[in-house]
Parts: sequence; C-alpha cells; structure tokens
Amino acid sequence: MPLDRLLAGAGIGFAVSVAAAYAAVDFLPFDSYSLAWERRQILFSLLYYLALALPFLCAGIGIGGGIGRRPWAQSPGLRR
Repeated sequence: MPLDRLLAGAGIGFAVSVAAAYAAVDFLPFDSYSLAWERRQILFSLLYYLALALPFLCAGIGIGGGIGRRPWAQSPGLRR
C-alpha cells in the first residue's frame, strides 16, 4: 500500500473512530459500581475498552507506517 494512502486511511480512521468511541461510550449503560453484581456490566466494560482503544490503534498505524516506510528520515544515530 502506498504511503499516502496509508496515512490518509489512518487519519480518516482516527477521526471516525474518535467520534464513534464518543458515541459508544455515551450510549452504553456501563456502571462500574455494579460490576460485581451484574454480569452484563463485564460485557459493557469490554465494549468500552474496544471503543476507546480503536482510535489509538488507528493513530499507531499511521505513525508506525510513516516511520517505517521512510527510513531516510530516521535519526543518523540509529542502527538497524
């Protein structure tokens, strides 16, 4: 995949996933105080985790792809 498409896809994915994570966190009825008594709160906590981790995944793909595909832009002190 070309670098410009990777960075564009990661940027769009980050923007969309931030909005989706906000909507998911606002929509899910997670109550951390009821976690010990209601089993469905475990499912909600997992959904919270997945929703909040997705923007970081997209940002990491963009940053890692940008650094990994441009070896000439690395610091001269780094060795492989």
